[in-house]
Formats: sequence, structure tokens, C-alpha cells
Amino acid sequence: MTAAPADANRKFLGRFTNDTITLTLNGLTAGAQTTVNFDLFVLESWDGNNSGVGPDRFKFGANGNTLLDETFSNVEQSGYDQSYSASGSGSFAAGTDADEIDTLGFNFYGNSVYKFGGPKNAGFTFVSNSTSLTLTFAGANLQGLNDESWGIDNVSVTQAPVPEPATMLMLGGGLVAVLRRRRKS
Repeated sequence: MTAAPADANRKFLGRFTNDTITLTLNGLTAGAQTTVNFDLFVLESWDGNNSGVGPDRFKFGANGNTLLDETFSNVEQSGYDQSYSASGSGSFAAGTDADEIDTLGFNFYGNSVYKFGGPKNAGFTFVSNSTSLTLTFAGANLQGLNDESWGIDNVSVTQAPVPEPATMLMLGGGLVAVLRRRRKS
């Protein structure tokens, strides 16, 4: 665990560079709707889409499926845009949709925190077809620990049953009946 320089009580898993971190969970319910939330700490001089010193990427996946593969930037200069935005991919200013900017105390071009599953950035929801779940978190094209690194915190995995088709038909039929009753009134 690493402590944030601005707050020694705020600890997170990291600092990583071009590493892949794997978390495997067993005993899950196959066929259940699964939601994964986590905080991503983008530390120091991530250069986003810049081709000279990047692109600096973060990737997240579940059971071999890529759910996030985007560039991030903390450099607020022309030519250092990032591809990540909660509204979709494209080219966006450094720190777009970060929940926190420069709160951790990493001073070399700052830092940003993205709370996937928080108020700005959606978590990742999918149907898990297995009783085990392997999550991968990875940095790519980063220049090294003293220049660009990342961390994660508050990883949570929740499951909810996926409604069966017969249940969905009953709910849909009930909705149609309510709508018909409203029209007759």
C-alpha cells in the first residue's frame, strides 16, 4: 500500500507503471449481473494521446474482455489531450471527468482520481458466465515510476440476479395493462 503525500492516511494499491495487476474472485454466481467499481489514481505526468511521449494508456478487463482502454492526461498543455471521457471516446482536455484533481500531493504535473461507479464515471456492469471472475488492471506506454504511475483503491464487486425472460414478459405485460387502463380513463 502507498500513502498519498498530501494525506498519509489515504492509502491505495500502487504505484505501478507498465504492470498488470490481477484480482481473481471465486464463488460467484454464474449468469448474474456483475458490477465492478474502483478508483483509478493517475499519478504525475501522464501525457494522454501525445505520440512523442505517449500515448499513456490504462486498461481494465474482466475474464479476458476489455472494458476500458483509454488514454489519460495530467498535462494541461496543448497536444496532451486524453481519449477518456464519461461521455464517450474522442479527444478531451487533461483531467476531463476526473472526480479529483491534484488532491493526492504528487507534484510532477499533478494527479487525478477517477471514481468508476461514482457520481461522474459509471462502473462496469456485465453478465458473468462463470463462478470465478478475473479482473485485470494495466498501465501501458508509461515512462517509469518517477514520471508516470497509477494505483487503484476501493475495488468492489457486486452481483444481482438477471431477470429471466418469463419474468421480463410478465413485467412487460403488466406495464401494457397499466397503459391501456390509463388510456381508457
